[in-house]
Amino acid sequence: MLHIVSVLTLGLILFFIMQNLGVPISNLSKFEKKYDQFSFYKSEATSGVNILFNIFISTIFILVLYAFFPMIDRGDLVWIVPSYILFRYTFIFLLGRFSLLKPRYELLLSCLTLLSSWAVNHFIIRENLSLSFSFENFKNELEILFAFFIYDVIKNLIIGSFDNRDNTSQRKKYIYKRLRKLKNKYDYLVRIYLKYKYMEGLSFLEKDNEQILNMVYAIMIYEDFTRPKLIRNIEFIVSKFLNQSQFSSGIMQVKNKVNGKNLDDENSIYSAIDILLKEMTDIISNGHNLSIFTVADRYNPSYNSEYAFEVEYIYEIVKLAD
Repeated sequence: MLHIVSVLTLGLILFFIMQNLGVPISNLSKFEKKYDQFSFYKSEATSGVNILFNIFISTIFILVLYAFFPMIDRGDLVWIVPSYILFRYTFIFLLGRFSLLKPRYELLLSCLTLLSSWAVNHFIIRENLSLSFSFENFKNELEILFAFFIYDVIKNLIIGSFDNRDNTSQRKKYIYKRLRKLKNKYDYLVRIYLKYKYMEGLSFLEKDNEQILNMVYAIMIYEDFTRPKLIRNIEFIVSKFLNQSQFSSGIMQVKNKVNGKNLDDENSIYSAIDILLKEMTDIISNGHNLSIFTVADRYNPSYNSEYAFEVEYIYEIVKLAD
């Protein structure tokens, strides 16, 4: 009687694992196809994965019991999977879903799961984990494999938990904060200089003034991020001893020089606006619409237009700011 209770209890535990952990375990794996969940309207299914999981999880379950729970009677282990199968179909019957089953699929699932259980019992348990391995060696190897399994689950869990940058950084908050600070410091300068450029012969761009302002600040925020004030100061000092070299200088990281000297932040903004307006004029004269992506890509060409994508993202946030 004790043996029957033990087998049924372990079979019920295995059933619980299959019912509740199949999908989560599958989601933590690197399999291209995931554990299938029944759906009436979806024609596509991945039920073959369910068979593999039944085989894999039931086999691991028995091996873990054998390796780490010696108090369980070895003769009981072979009956755990059959008891799980019994619980599975009893549960399906009680839910009134028996007519939903496809006999050929269920037969294959049951036979392969039972066959894997029999193989574990015949080649490992009855032979003390096989003729070629001692119990202790196999137990040590099983512990290592289990540790790697736990590591892989934890690794994938962590990767899955932080696969979205919004879970690892506060991008929008950073952009808004930098925008406020840079506007407080440079907004008057930027607006006055743009007004001067419009009066100088670029009045046709004045209708796009807000868009241009947002472009300027999007580039400024990104360049200030890649080259913070401290780094710019160090580079500015170094440039004084390397007069023949032309650094990208100032907050806008422009390569132009004024009187043979690298630019400070204010002069780099003036030079950057000159470059941007020149590129915008060229774009418009060729019959194209102004685009932050195109302008940024011209301002600083990069591999796969990475720079333009970065600036474009910032621009979309900047233009929504109050």
